[in-house]
Order: sequence, then C-alpha cells, then structure tokens
Amino acid sequence: MPRKQNGWNNSKSFAFKSPTHKITKSKKIGAAGYYPSNRSFGSIVSRSVVEKYDMESNWARWRKGQEYFFQTAYLDYKSIDSILYQGTSNEVPVTFSGYKFPTSNSDSRSHYTLKRKVTAENSISIGTVQEIYSDRYQNNDLYARNEIWIRVTKPALSADNLFIKRTISERITDGSASANVLNVLTPNKKPAVYKGKSPAKGTEIAITVPLSDVTSTTFIGNNNGNLQALVGQIGYVPDFYNIRAIANTDIFTDDTETFKVDLTDSGSAFVFKILNTSSSDLPPSLTNINEFTEILNTSNTNSELKGGFEFKKDKYQRYFGRNYLTADLVKSEVSNLAFSVLPFEIKSIDFDVSANTIELTSVPVQTTLTLYSPSENENWVILADNSFTIQSVDNDSEGNYKHKPEAPGDPLWQRINITVDPWIDQTFTTASTLEFGETYACSCPDFMHAVIRSPEQYDEQGKKLNRQRRAPVPTAQGSSTYDNLAINTAASIAQSWETEQYKGSFRICKHVIAAMFADKTRVEEPNGYPSLESRQSFEAKLAKDISETNDEFINQLKRSEITTLEIVYVLAQGLNLDEVETAYVLLTSKF
Repeated sequence: MPRKQNGWNNSKSFAFKSPTHKITKSKKIGAAGYYPSNRSFGSIVSRSVVEKYDMESNWARWRKGQEYFFQTAYLDYKSIDSILYQGTSNEVPVTFSGYKFPTSNSDSRSHYTLKRKVTAENSISIGTVQEIYSDRYQNNDLYARNEIWIRVTKPALSADNLFIKRTISERITDGSASANVLNVLTPNKKPAVYKGKSPAKGTEIAITVPLSDVTSTTFIGNNNGNLQALVGQIGYVPDFYNIRAIANTDIFTDDTETFKVDLTDSGSAFVFKILNTSSSDLPPSLTNINEFTEILNTSNTNSELKGGFEFKKDKYQRYFGRNYLTADLVKSEVSNLAFSVLPFEIKSIDFDVSANTIELTSVPVQTTLTLYSPSENENWVILADNSFTIQSVDNDSEGNYKHKPEAPGDPLWQRINITVDPWIDQTFTTASTLEFGETYACSCPDFMHAVIRSPEQYDEQGKKLNRQRRAPVPTAQGSSTYDNLAINTAASIAQSWETEQYKGSFRICKHVIAAMFADKTRVEEPNGYPSLESRQSFEAKLAKDISETNDEFINQLKRSEITTLEIVYVLAQGLNLDEVETAYVLLTSKF
C-alpha cells in the first residue's frame, strides 16, 4: 500500500516535468514587438526600429488598395450634399461620394470611404502665397518640427480674414500640390487662433420664446396641444457660429498649465427653429440642414449661455519664446471670440405663466471656444511636411495620355504622388492661389485611429468578439486626457488614439487607395518599402485577405445599413469637425 503523501518530505512542489523532444510543432509567431511578462492594464509593447518602420510604411496599404480595386467587389455609396462651416458667413457647399467595402469588423459589415469635393462653381480662394520656408538648411528649427511655413495674403475681395483662420486641419491646394494646415499665425508669427474646451459635463443652452408662437404650430395641433411633444426634437439657430468682440464680462484667469475663460453670453431677436428630423438617419450638423421640415420658425427669442473653457498653454508657449504665456498676455493678443451652438436636442421645457413664455433647455453639450487675433491682411500658415501630395493628369514622360481617349465630358485619369518631400520637391510656389482640396475619409480603424462599437457578442463564425470592440473605452495607449476630453464622454460608442501628428499627416488606408483608383486617380507606388521579411509574409496575408472578401461581401449585402454609426463618424471626419463636435454628433445621433 503506498504511503500517504501529506508531509514535506513527500511533497512534489519541486518536481520537474520531463522535457518534450517533439520537433513537429513550434511556438506560433505573434504580433511584432517585445511583450512584457506581466500584461496587465497599462503595460507597454516595445518594437524594434525595423518593426516600427514596417508598421508605418504605406507600401502595404498601397498594394492592398490596388488589389482591392482590381480583384474584390465593392458598392457605390449615394452622394450626400453638406455644408462646410455651416452656420457661418463663409459657408462652402460640398458633396460627398464614395464606396462601401465589405469587412467583418463592423455591425453593418461595411467600411465607408467618402471623398469630399468642392465643385468648381463653389470654389473659394483662401489666399495667395507670398513666401515659403522650405529650405531645411536655413530653417533647421522648422525641419526638426516637420513644418513648412508659408506667408499668405487674403483674397483682394475678402472683407474679413477669419476664413483662413478657420482652415486649421483643412486640406488646401494650388491645383497641383496639396497639404494639411496645422496652424495659422499672425504677421509677427504669434498664434492667430486659440482653442479651448468646456468641461466634460457640458453646458446647457436655454432659449425662451412666446408660448403663442409654439401653440399655433401645426405640430402641436397634431399632438392635441401637448407641448411635451417638443422634448426630443431638434432646436436650431441658423447663425449658430457666434462671433463677437471680447467683452468685460469675459473673465480670463491664469493657472499653472492652463488659462481659462469664463464666458457669459446672451442674445435676443435671433432666428430660432425647431426641426423634425425623423425623415433622415443623419444628424442635422452633417447634412444640409435646410432640407429638414420646420416645426417652428420664430425670431421672438432670448437666450443665455454660461460656461468655462480651458486652454492648454503648452500648445502655444513655443511661439512666445522666453516670454511666459499668461492669461493676460493672451488677452492682449486677441480681439474676438467665437463658439458654436450646434443643433441640439431639447431636453425639457418650462413655462412662465406670468410672461406667457416657454423656455426650451438643451441636453448638456460640450463646446469649443475659439479666440481670434485682430484682423490682418496676411498670415503665416503652418503645413505638415508629411501631408504633401502632388497630383496631375496621368501622362507619360513625353506628355502623352496613358489611357484610352475618354468620352466627351468624362474626367481624365489623374496620378498622385503620396511620398512627396517638400524640403526637396517643388510644391507651392509664390503667387499661387490656394483653395480647398479634395479629401478622403474612411471608417476603418487603420484610417481613423479609432474603434467604433460593434455590440454583437459573436461574429459570423460564432467566435466571441473582443470586449473592446463591443464597447470601446479609453486605453493606456490613447491620447492625453485633454485631447480626448470630449471623445471620452462617448466611451462605449467610440474610442480614439489619434494624435495631433497623425491628424496633420496625409492619411490613407487600403480602402482610400482603392477608392482613388475607382475615382480614376492612379496612386504611384510609395518609395518606403518594408523589410524583405515583412514583404514575404505580406504576400500570404494579402492572398488570404482577398480570398475572404467574397464571404464578407455576402454578409455585407445581408447587413448593410443596419447602423449609421460608421457613416456618421466618417462624415464628421470629412467635414473637419473637431474632437468636441465629433463627440457631440456621436452622442446625439440615433444609430
């Protein structure tokens, strides 16, 4: 009978398993990088120089996009008309067109790739180039910061120069070269624009209108006089981009890393509308709002908005050198402020029987406050050196068109170079006129650097989906709290790790490349080849990716349009909505 092993001497705590001698199996190769043994929340993955270079190379995206265009199926997406800078005196009509690509990474099994275009009849001059800082040896400090500076004079017929100050994060072109705007400066190279954010809890907007104006509407009549039917409808101020001179009631206060502005604003006799948006799946701020049915249209109005806004000093300190940035210094540099009151959902109503009025209160909204320098005839515009492209008709070296003749009225094939080095290549030239350039946006994570919720628990194969995909929340590798202050309020809907450097670059993904080819724009092969080992493994992955698109396309046909979340996000990107406005659109949309 064996002895009972209940003592230290008989313990197997220090026993070793016999080694295996099988050579038929090896450890599976994981994702690139060195992973810590403790993979708790907040742990960091380290990558080698070659691995990092391979990940940032656009060659793989270009190759996949080209193969997607030639070998896979995709669907045209209906055109959408919208307004750039809607609610301002500088509205620019734009048109979105694009494609739906099949994928397994979204509820609708679709990734949307849209092109925003300003038609020739709506084209607006932003300004004329007068001077360019693109010599790396004479501008070492700019080269180190990856910035190209140009001096631009406002158009001769322009009454104000705020238009160019609103182009931050926009894409501008002279008809051939294009680049993204990082910042706009005054003639003495100080910031012309300061942007601050309200607290995450948001600000409520209260608008008062006569009770008789509301009760006389057809909408209230159809609801048997029930004024509570207005709750959930959309309130809209056509001139929702409010700009005015800084007043004594606007209090500037200083802090260690920030400065703050406490704003008190009231208005009266402005046009106010209540809209019925049930006919559209898209939020009013993303489409032409004039297409919606009006419930109420009145100018017998009063409004009040109070809120505090915080500005990060480190975004502007470098322009002042050794002169320490303070709230008083900023106040001396600016003359106007502006804030947007985007179309808002009505949260509640309140009666004042004695005054015979009704007060409509919005859901709490987070807003952006923008401070502007006084009007100037010229400005310095900072461009990201990794955002330059050059586009032209697709001719050969002798000037002959490389495609068969097009039918009358059809556009010619274009070619675009996406690996332009503005420190070497000829880009913008003096006396050239700048306009808004074509932009592409895609809803895939590779382009957005964001993940959108996909709340289903299982995929088509019955495998359980990752929890971060079902309800994305802030991560350890995300952007700073301030940069993602608003988008974090939309946690479980979307989560972004987009950095300012990435946002300023020329962003592409395989879907954008395929869309460009479909739009008759041949993308030249990038010169940033990944390593040999990476290219060899890439071919196998590409073949597998292409073979799976047929099944994904069938699933797309079954589930397309099940949600509008992807299209809402990509439209917000295409309209250059900032992080606060994007979060607001996500929170107030009905997907």
